[in-house]
Amino acid sequence: MHNARQKTKFRYIVVSFLCLFCISGTVVTFLFIRDYTREKAYYQETLQAETRNMLSFFSQSLLASVNSCNSIYASRWYRFYRNNANIYHDYFDPMRRMEIQSELAAQVTSLTYVSDVLVITPPPLDSVICRNGWFSTDFFHKVHQNYTITYSEDGASVASVTATDAAHVAIMRLPDPTPRRENGIICVLIDKIVIANAMNQILSPEAVYCRLELFGQTLYETGALRDDLVVTESASRTLPFSIRLASPPYQASQSKDHLVHYALLMVIVLLGSALISIFLADLFLRPVKKLVGTLGGDYRKIQDPYHFISESLAAYAQKNALLSDEQARMSQSIKNFLTMMHNEILNGMLTNPDFDYANDYVHDAFPWFRDDLPFFMVLLTPCSEASIEIPKADMLDALPIQALHGLQFTVLSGDRCQLYWFKANRTAAAQKGRIAEHLRQQAGSKLCF
Repeated sequence: MHNARQKTKFRYIVVSFLCLFCISGTVVTFLFIRDYTREKAYYQETLQAETRNMLSFFSQSLLASVNSCNSIYASRWYRFYRNNANIYHDYFDPMRRMEIQSELAAQVTSLTYVSDVLVITPPPLDSVICRNGWFSTDFFHKVHQNYTITYSEDGASVASVTATDAAHVAIMRLPDPTPRRENGIICVLIDKIVIANAMNQILSPEAVYCRLELFGQTLYETGALRDDLVVTESASRTLPFSIRLASPPYQASQSKDHLVHYALLMVIVLLGSALISIFLADLFLRPVKKLVGTLGGDYRKIQDPYHFISESLAAYAQKNALLSDEQARMSQSIKNFLTMMHNEILNGMLTNPDFDYANDYVHDAFPWFRDDLPFFMVLLTPCSEASIEIPKADMLDALPIQALHGLQFTVLSGDRCQLYWFKANRTAAAQKGRIAEHLRQQAGSKLCF
């Protein structure tokens, strides 16, 4: 018995748990997917914004270097120095040259990531001006062996400058914007080590690959680029400078925390659904317990409460059917008794000349007697004793008779008596002819009326 009741309760718990868990789990999963999609899009936007910020950070410094070099091209001393007539030759005495070197050194110091600036003029001037001196090209090669400067034979092309230590130095070449017979050039020497130190400080730890490129030269590169990484790129509009960053996809970097959070929520949903289902099962079983008690059973002692309720209701239904049959029989008995009583009274009225019409029982059975209403009686009987025709009770039903009251009964040996009471004599007289004509058509020669 105990096991059966426990199974019933367990079914309720399981059904309630599945319903609650499916609904709650669906809602939690929907919210998780929505947040996951939103966070993934935010992650992509963050990577792109980081790339743009880094580009802006370095572009400002590089653009400052370009502007500083352009200021050299626009300076008075450079215009004097590049004068084709060479009328300012005496202007560039040793003191003036040292002064120009100091100005150039101050400019280099103010520029970020720049180790030196080379102002190169082709022959016949054939000079290389930097922060450390004013050299001829050959002497510059002896002092700075890491750089090679070559001129074209006609001197019209821009000088070519290369660095043997390309892993540590990048060269940004800025040609003279003023058209000249011998084209000069300013080379900005960018220290890649300083660039690398700056990148190590500002580079996000999530970035597994980074590449900075200027004028086709690699300023900085770290990590390895793989197909599964999320690549973001940004390029400067004013300089041929670009940055490429590659980071792990959102699934590999950030989604773990969301998955843990989702798992914790699902555990909470699981436990909450279990507790609520136990409460709901007890709540749902209370009406069953009450119904079992109402039907006379003990919930703690019966084996199957639903089987008990079913059997009890079936027993009550059977009892109700028996009572309905008994009530129907009693109603028929009362109807038969009243019919016999009516017949006996009417027979007495018709056959007893001394019948007491003022009797209270007669008034109760036929209240229209007391109202003194006009009436007429129709008696249907076989025309001969040999006739087997029996008057039918519904012979006058097809004819609409406008009467206040009507009564039909069988008297003696099957004769049919029908009484009709009317509101006034005029109404009764109007109906009499219609009824007589109808009976002639229906009765024929076998029934008399």
